[in-house]
Amino acid sequence: MTMKPKLVCTQCGTVAVPKKKTPGYFALELLLYFLLVVPGIAYTAWRISNKKNVCPACSAESMIPVDSPVAQKLMNA
Repeated sequence: MTMKPKLVCTQCGTVAVPKKKTPGYFALELLLYFLLVVPGIAYTAWRISNKKNVCPACSAESMIPVDSPVAQKLMNA
């Protein structure tokens, strides 16, 4: 089992493993499936293909590797 690398958030300085965030709304996805199946499938595909890694503390999408020069400056400041 490989460990996920820790990253540094450039917004809040948190050092952590990022969490995945899926855009959109699950309720809308269900509604589209109930009303029309094809738009529901398209919406699901869009949501899955646009997952982002975000900071677990502030939900910013600005996580960078801990060994990068910018991260080193943030952690030493």
